[in-house]
Amino acid sequence: MNNKNLHPLIVLSTAGHNGVDWLHSLLDSHAELLILPAFSFFRTLNYIRDTNRFKNLQNSSPATLAKSLVCTLALPSYQGNRRRLFAPEIQGDAFASHIEHYLKELKIEKFESRIFYSLHYAYARLNNIDLNQIKTIVVHEHVPWHSLDYLRNFSARFLFIIRDPRAALAGAWIRQRRPNSGEMDSYRFDHTILYPRYFLWFQRYLKVKGKDISALQYAISNEKMHENLSCEMRKLATWIGIEYSESLLRQTFAGRTWFGESVYLAVDDLSAPPPSDYYEPANIESRWRNALSTPEIKMIEWLTRDIFTNFGYKCDPPNEGVNLLRILMNLFFGYNKEFYARGAMFAAIRKPRDFARRLFVIFWPNYAPKLFRIP
Repeated sequence: MNNKNLHPLIVLSTAGHNGVDWLHSLLDSHAELLILPAFSFFRTLNYIRDTNRFKNLQNSSPATLAKSLVCTLALPSYQGNRRRLFAPEIQGDAFASHIEHYLKELKIEKFESRIFYSLHYAYARLNNIDLNQIKTIVVHEHVPWHSLDYLRNFSARFLFIIRDPRAALAGAWIRQRRPNSGEMDSYRFDHTILYPRYFLWFQRYLKVKGKDISALQYAISNEKMHENLSCEMRKLATWIGIEYSESLLRQTFAGRTWFGESVYLAVDDLSAPPPSDYYEPANIESRWRNALSTPEIKMIEWLTRDIFTNFGYKCDPPNEGVNLLRILMNLFFGYNKEFYARGAMFAAIRKPRDFARRLFVIFWPNYAPKLFRIP
């Protein structure tokens, strides 16, 4: 394959618990898109780097790199319904062979880009997908803090799904509190608020760098999708540069029907469609209001105030009992328990470490993932 014919790339990501898997499922079956199951490329690549930290991966042979990729993607954590790229026992050898082939054939200077395209084209070959029919590759990154990696290593565009931050974080916090008798772990709390904080930082970064945001990025509203899915997907198809198809209204992962997910209904994927009125705006608002306290609602509104301004969400009226001082005290000194202890030697440094991490997540989110190893 001629390197000049590499397919353009769109990064699908999110500013929180916004329905990114739902949007992925709608794009999944379009004939002009190549989208792999939701394995998160840079998160996976960083995991491989960490597990091979004493090896120079960039100088590894194509066979070694292919084996590392396939071994990682064969782990149980990558074999769920939404993440499975291949059946290890049946397709593992063939997948590795295809990856090795493209690693040799594609003379791409940037290591990350060469791995990326080799993996995607190998998946297409494994599944008999005609690359001549594909106009664009869409890659699903669950977290937004790899956006800069894509900007630096690819000529990528970005597709973000946006949602009322209160609804997004309510769902995320229910999921994180569930194993801990309703309480929030410090690290998990920071992880959830890093989503919108990094997203907002990335928007500022694009402006400072003078990027044409309207050409580089598309923000699609979760609420508007529920209101008129056909209309929103038609507009999205135009931005992507593909023909509108009825497949954009069907939910699938790797061609398999997917009924969605909701922390209010199930721990993981739904086994049947939700009730017909489940996503009515009043019902959605009722759920997140029941899940959040008033101080938490005001804290979310403060943390994500630019999302409210930029995307037209309305904050609750001021509450005399929840002023800015109380919000900041709750934010910096609350949510400080640790349910996933890492041993006695870390106990002495845990509180200052957690306080420093929260400072970075809120004020310097671009540094937080690498400094505090947030995958």
